[in-house]
Amino acid sequence: GANPAEALIRATGDWTLRFLCLTLAVTPLRQWTGQPALLRFRRMLGLFTFFYGVLHFLCYAWLDMGFDLAEIARDERRLSAIIAAA
Repeated sequence: GANPAEALIRATGDWTLRFLCLTLAVTPLRQWTGQPALLRFRRMLGLFTFFYGVLHFLCYAWLDMGFDLAEIARDERRLSAIIAAA
C-alpha cells in the first residue's frame, strides 16, 4: 500500500492474532483427537505469539508514535474507549 509502516503494523498484528488462535486451539484439538504430542507445539506457538505481539508493539511504538510514551498512552486511552463503546 501507500503507507508501508501501516502495512507492517497491520501484518504483525494479524499474525499475532493468527498465532494466538492457533495456540488456544491446541488443547481442544488435543482432547478431540487424543494426540498428546500436540502439547509440544503449544509452547512453541505461544512463543511465536509473544514474539509477534512484541514486534507489533515495537513497530507501532517506533514507526507510528516515534517512541513518544505520552502519545502512546493517549492513543491507548482513546483506543480503549472506542473498544469499550463497541
